[in-house]
Order: sequence, then structure tokens, then C-alpha cells
Amino acid sequence: MLVKVFPGKRTGSAIYEGFSPSAFYSLAREDFQAPESGTYYAAVSSAGGEGNYGVVLGYRERFSLSEWLSIPLRQIKTYRWEGQSLLFIFLPLGMTLAAGILVILHKKEDAAEFNPARWAGLFSGLFFLGTGFSLIFQMLYSLSRSSYSPEVIITVFLALASSGFGVIALVLSMKDERYGEKSTQKRLYFFVLGLAGLLFWAGWILGPILAFEAAVLPWKRKG
Repeated sequence: MLVKVFPGKRTGSAIYEGFSPSAFYSLAREDFQAPESGTYYAAVSSAGGEGNYGVVLGYRERFSLSEWLSIPLRQIKTYRWEGQSLLFIFLPLGMTLAAGILVILHKKEDAAEFNPARWAGLFSGLFFLGTGFSLIFQMLYSLSRSSYSPEVIITVFLALASSGFGVIALVLSMKDERYGEKSTQKRLYFFVLGLAGLLFWAGWILGPILAFEAAVLPWKRKG
């Protein structure tokens, strides 16, 4: 039986990953071809005690449609793997939703006239914005534990995209309900926002779903 041992060595600072965003230590890296087809086993041990670890096999990243769409949920698992609490993970999103709800309640007379389409549009915008703030929040947290990396640009781009989707959704939702009433313009905008949210992992999946709801629900004024 062939056994290969790859000793690990902890680097001085963690490596920043821009898509999640997150930070991790790369302890060992080896590039070799498997000598033959079959079943291989990997064992990880540490003299320093227990801890979380990850093993990456291969050098190509390919995602199925379901895997791509579920990446926001996988991000939560990554943050939990890092030791973050759910409260810490969802703090930026929760604050965004709370601020949005407070603004709406401040204008409760206007809110009483909102129809389901407008509510869906408003909350899709808040979820998109919350994603943008969450990305910046996680970026700053990860950079506090790692060295600077050019992948910060990736995180900033994703955060700006999510925030942009949120602003557009909020502006569309607050426009006069007669805007686009005789056409499919507003519904088309929300449909595109839903697709863009899924493509750029914005809105924690709920944002795109709400955008699709705003695209199919009627926008006519109540009563």
C-alpha cells in the first residue's frame, strides 16, 4: 500500500479569499497525479490538538446550476466553520432590515396603501442591500485576520453589485404605481433584478425570490 505524507506548516498570516469572503491558512500543497484509478483515503492529524480543516482535491472549479444558486447558503456554512455565530453572520442583514422597517413604519399612512407587489419589491431591495453590507462586514472581519490581497477587488465588486440591485429595487418600489402600469416595464425590471441577484449571489436567495414576486404581482393601487 502506497502512503504519502505531506507535512504542513502554518504561514505567518491567513490567506484572504474574495468570493466568500473569508480567511484561511494554507498548511500544505502538493501537485501530483494519482498512479492509478481507485479509492484513495486522506487522513489529517495535528499534534497541536483538534481544529477545523479543509482538503481541496483537483485544480478545476466547476459548478452545476443548483450548486451555483446555493452558494449563499454555503457561505453561511463557511462562516459557521470559521466559528462565527449566526447572530454575528446575520448582523448586517438584520440591521438593514430593521432600518428599512423603521423607515416604513415612520410613514405608516403611506405604507397602509402598499399592495403586495410593492411590499415584495421593497423587501427584495432590503435583502439586496443587506447582502452588500454583509460582504463588506465579512471582508473587514477577514482582513483583520489576514494580509491584504488583490481579491479584495472581487469582494468590493460583489458588494457594489448587491447594493446597486438594492437601490434599484427600492427606487422602483417607491415610484408612483402608475409608472409602468400600462406596460411590462416595471415587472421586467424586477425580473431582471431577480436573475441578477441569483447570478451575483445577492439577497441571500430570498431577495431574488421577492423580486420575482414583484415581477408577477399586480401593481395597481388598492381599492
